[in-house]
Amino acid sequence: MSKRIWWILLSVLVVGAMLLAACGPKATPVPTKAPTEVAPPPEGEGKEFEGETVNVLGVWGGSELESFYAMVAPWEERTGAKVEFEGTRD
Repeated sequence: MSKRIWWILLSVLVVGAMLLAACGPKATPVPTKAPTEVAPPPEGEGKEFEGETVNVLGVWGGSELESFYAMVAPWEERTGAKVEFEGTRD
């Protein structure tokens, strides 16, 4: 057989394999439980880091940075510590 026929057969085989892979079964997502709400500590407890500062260096900006601050806010309230973020591109 000539090289041209071998290349055509190889191409058909590759395209067929890609079609079979694309038409295969899809992964079924597994449902997860919603996180449980953690009760705040009793009055006068839980502020063991009052006045302390945690410095975070990251590359976030825009909505990512807003999400970070939203995630950190409950921790700051619970512990009394503050988070200071410094952005960098490095």
